[in-house]
Amino acid sequence: MLREIQRKLPESYSESSALQRLAVVMEHAERLRTQKPKDKDKLYAFHAPKVSCISKGKARKPYEFGVKSSLAITHKQGLIVGARTFPGNPYDGHTLAAQLEQTRIFLENVGSEPKDVLVDLGYRGVDHQNPGVTIHHRGKHRSMTKELRRWLKRRQSIELVFGHLKNDTRMDRNWLKGEVGDAIHAVFAPLGTTSAG
Repeated sequence: MLREIQRKLPESYSESSALQRLAVVMEHAERLRTQKPKDKDKLYAFHAPKVSCISKGKARKPYEFGVKSSLAITHKQGLIVGARTFPGNPYDGHTLAAQLEQTRIFLENVGSEPKDVLVDLGYRGVDHQNPGVTIHHRGKHRSMTKELRRWLKRRQSIELVFGHLKNDTRMDRNWLKGEVGDAIHAVFAPLGTTSAG
């Protein structure tokens, strides 16, 4: 079918926007046809080419397809003070600086900024990339005080917040188009919980 369409296309189709859109669709179709199971940067969804396969490491749901999202919540109240997406499924540690930057921007009018950051082991080795904050994770358990160890146990509460956002504010399915739509959806889903709650 692809060969049939290519045969009937005119020599230059840069003038027509409809033919340009057809060329993009044909490029995606060819990419789907030629990709192998072990290829990197595979096309998973025809209508959303930026979707990535995210390995969750859980027995019930080992993989999710979408865009990696990051949340920043306050320690005591559990308020969401930052929500951001990271297309391309980057390593967790490389997302922390961008998430902290967004959180600082959101908290400018409040007059506070993050000083202590509680994270999981995916964020090891990024202390030098994030000056001005102290990063705490399970790998530093021996050098921690009792109070910090209690704080670290509270880090798991972010999983409940993610579950709430996915189930109650429909963050699990994004109906907005492209990377901008993903970013807008990630910011507006938490806004729905704060206005309703």
